[in-house]
Amino acid sequence: MVHGNIKPASIIAVSDELKLSSDGIRPIGESKESADTRDAYDAPENISGAISPSGDVWSLGMTLVEVLTNRLPTWDRTTANDPELPENIPQPFDDIAKHCLSWDPGRRWSTTEIRKRLDGATEAPRGDVEKRELSAVDEVRESPARRKGKLRGSRVAASVILALIVIAAGVQLLRHRSQTPQPASTTSAQRNAESLVQPATNDSLRASKTKAGSVNGGAVTHEVLPDVPQKARDTISGTVTVNVKVAVDTAGAVSHAALVSAGPSGYFANLAVQATRKWTFTAPTVDGKPMPSEWNLRFEFKRDGTRAVPRRLSPSL
Repeated sequence: MVHGNIKPASIIAVSDELKLSSDGIRPIGESKESADTRDAYDAPENISGAISPSGDVWSLGMTLVEVLTNRLPTWDRTTANDPELPENIPQPFDDIAKHCLSWDPGRRWSTTEIRKRLDGATEAPRGDVEKRELSAVDEVRESPARRKGKLRGSRVAASVILALIVIAAGVQLLRHRSQTPQPASTTSAQRNAESLVQPATNDSLRASKTKAGSVNGGAVTHEVLPDVPQKARDTISGTVTVNVKVAVDTAGAVSHAALVSAGPSGYFANLAVQATRKWTFTAPTVDGKPMPSEWNLRFEFKRDGTRAVPRRLSPSL
């Protein structure tokens, strides 16, 4: 699922809790009712009206900067340049915002990477924290009220990020899984974001789709299946399903891969992610200009073999 309308107006304070409105939540790939009312919170690729997880990440970046600085980043929508961020954003939020606000959706961080960066910041050695605090005191003599305001802004930003990660993960945070083979049981239909969109067949996606002679939907040009040892395959009972989302650049190469659903075993999930990095595609084109894209690759592991089902998530052409 994706939200499609992340902005300050969608964040509600209820007592001491922050809640995210559910007005815009919908399955991946659906379009907004109208693309005529776009604003800075909408990702550049949303011009077609389609929404995607990477579009939510862009909106998160814009919201994060505004929460911490009371103003939006400077951004010229008519160019392919990234927005310019204010210089006074504290870490780790500055790092997160920069990786959210990439014009190319394939270069944006996934929610998993954002969570890792946020968790890494909370685990910084005490000595490093003390050095940063002393440095801040030396550089700027702030009033207690201003320091309190900054601390509140950082807490709000962290809360917003965590809320959005929960939504992007299908209202279930990703759990750490073992990287060793485990007995795998038959899986039922995965209740995740990808299952709510009607899957397409391999043949329909491996062939280019053309509309009005000027739009081409792209296709898979090289498919790599995971190399599963027979010993690991013998542990499978039924089908183990793993979904991986990949970002594809304009040259057709995978620039990023992230798990959407890992299935019952981290071992098979890891094999699937490694395989996706070797896939290649023809980029979708509009009037002959290649565009970055996102795909869901569903891997189905069985005792007698493995198959993959690709489905383009964005752009919606």
